[in-house]
Amino acid sequence: MSELREDLADLLGHAGWRWFAAKVEAEWGAGGSRFETTLDRFADSRDEDRVVLEQIRQIAVCRREILRLLKLPQEEVRKLQQTGASPAVNTTVTGLTVRQALAPELVAQSRRGAL
Repeated sequence: MSELREDLADLLGHAGWRWFAAKVEAEWGAGGSRFETTLDRFADSRDEDRVVLEQIRQIAVCRREILRLLKLPQEEVRKLQQTGASPAVNTTVTGLTVRQALAPELVAQSRRGAL
């Protein structure tokens, strides 16, 4: 088992993480108090519709990203279990994938063939 996988599994089992995850879900999850209160405030607003719509979009994007970050450790553990390998630190953080180098004979090729 890789060190990162063990660390993330420890994080997910920690009481502090469970408290944090429950708090985020209560505020921003389905029926979350903070999310619902904010949307209700915008729905009752007398501001211009265009402005209110843009603010609602911003809240929806923030909520989606908050919930995505909350799931990140669990998804990473699952990925590491499937691959059985530990990815490089920069690929884990940024979500980038590393491609293999091109064969020397393909370096000068374009999609349309030889130049």
